[in-house]
Amino acid sequence: MMMQKRAEEAGNANISGRSSYRAGSPDSKNQFLSTYRPSFGVNQTARNSIETNGPKSGRFEPSAYQVVVEHYSDNTKYEGEKNQGKRHGKGSFYYREGYKFEGDWQDDAMNGFGILWFDEKTKIYEGEWRNNLFHGRGTLFNHEPKLNANFDGTDFKQLQGGWTKFEGVFDSGKKEGFGTLFIANGDIFVGTFARDVVHGRGSYTLKNGQKYIGLWRENILIQKF
Repeated sequence: MMMQKRAEEAGNANISGRSSYRAGSPDSKNQFLSTYRPSFGVNQTARNSIETNGPKSGRFEPSAYQVVVEHYSDNTKYEGEKNQGKRHGKGSFYYREGYKFEGDWQDDAMNGFGILWFDEKTKIYEGEWRNNLFHGRGTLFNHEPKLNANFDGTDFKQLQGGWTKFEGVFDSGKKEGFGTLFIANGDIFVGTFARDVVHGRGSYTLKNGQKYIGLWRENILIQKF
């Protein structure tokens, strides 16, 4: 499976709805987290490395089932099960930047349950995958949020990196359906997402306990109930 492209903007989780990316090779945790948009599955650099390092024609015919450790020329590595020459079963893929995917594979792609790790203790995403993308129920983490003390939930375009965790449903790498977004200032939004933005009914609870229910359209609060 594949890591989607890292973002051009810091940790905004695509709440703004943008989807332009630039691949890179971060040198440190801070640099990686400042350039990775975690609302998506896998970046294009890693995606290419997995596809490039797939089975090649002209090789020996593999046995039906294998447990392998494979080192690739781009400094990535796969450890796990293969079937008919494809990653299939349980396995871990180590990216050259130092992060790791561990979980289920099917037909050479990340399918099923899996965890994307920044390091041994830091999770980026934990949940369901399909065809190398976040898909199904999952939890997305932002370990270096940008605090926006004035954010009040009325315009999620202003949130950018000001969140710590999203729990909910993904569709092909984007937030879709019901979810809970934990804001860095202590507030919590519970509601509906569509195409990776806040869209539909929801509730916004401030850290002091006050709450309002409203209707959002493409990140903007248009009505309170």
